[in-house]
Amino acid sequence: EDESKLLFPNDLPQHAFLVKPHPTMANVKSIPVQDGNGDFATFIASRSIEPGDELFLDFKSLPKHFPFDASTPTEESYQTADAIVADMMEVSRPKVAPVAKTKKKKTKGKLATYTKSKDVKKITAEGIKDSLELVKVALSRVDPKIASLLPTTYIQLNKTSTLGSSYISLNNRSLAWLNKNGKCINDENLVQIRASATVSSEKGIFAARFISKGELIMPIPLYAYGEKEPENHPFCFHSPSSFLVLCSLTFQSFVSHRAAIDSSESATAKCNEGEEGGNAGNCQLGPNAVYQWSPWNPWNDVLMKKDSKEIIKMHATSLSFDLVAMHDIQEGEEISINYGVEWEAARKEYISTKSIQDDTLDTFRQPIRLPDEIVPSAWRIR
Repeated sequence: EDESKLLFPNDLPQHAFLVKPHPTMANVKSIPVQDGNGDFATFIASRSIEPGDELFLDFKSLPKHFPFDASTPTEESYQTADAIVADMMEVSRPKVAPVAKTKKKKTKGKLATYTKSKDVKKITAEGIKDSLELVKVALSRVDPKIASLLPTTYIQLNKTSTLGSSYISLNNRSLAWLNKNGKCINDENLVQIRASATVSSEKGIFAARFISKGELIMPIPLYAYGEKEPENHPFCFHSPSSFLVLCSLTFQSFVSHRAAIDSSESATAKCNEGEEGGNAGNCQLGPNAVYQWSPWNPWNDVLMKKDSKEIIKMHATSLSFDLVAMHDIQEGEEISINYGVEWEAARKEYISTKSIQDDTLDTFRQPIRLPDEIVPSAWRIR
């Protein structure tokens, strides 16, 4: 409500980016909350929500400078689309040929009559499809937002006329579909969040049960930024070969860093004693997880072919990594990845400028180095 207080991406909770705004189908609202750790917001249902429904915030509840995609339809777009659909229904209903009066003369012993043509409705429906496609293509040159909401078949036209373009544009899923295809971003039966065993004052992610090698620990939906100073985005993924900074929209930022295997006696002793995220009798000296492009996400392949500048303009949140177990992980073991040698070197340099008693040691912030081999060629700086 305070327009002088702009809300930028860094001020938003990670999961907030997964809840998209909608001008007509909002079903949650954001409520500001204050506690001892400062201000934050929580979402509550603004109306009944069925299982499988996507969550939407109201456009009007977001700040004017919120980074909307320019192609996002507005409330006026949906209203105009509904009006166009109503006009289409009026002029495009399949017509049936009228029946002429029966002539009272015999032709070969039978009355001559005019009958309804069986092909009239079929031909008219096919013509309607061509007309709808023509209108959609033509309108896309004038207003792509409205054009994206228009139907292209007579069946879609009927359905949109009945339910409205807002409802038709949704992509809600059934529980059966979600159980089969959905990915849980925070499975409490798989991982738990608590104080890190490797970095004091920080949170960490721990295995809530045994996790086998190659098992998906969590998907990592990503938000794409364009940033020449990536150090402004700690715990995000970045490569010097690209302007893109990919920031997690889940609790991935709580996954701790662990460098390549350290087999020194001191490290082994700490690990065997249950320190450094290890368990007595099950010491893991190196990282136990790794991130990779999600093989189940078709948008990865689509966006990897686009120029990084185009992705930045899209404010894309369709990219995703998978956090996968490198080897078997025991219950209670802290999940860790290797942030990269550049991150490790920067932290050592940072520590060298601080005293041992300095409380800022645990506030070191640096983006996670994205290996060059997984950076698409289309994203590279030319």
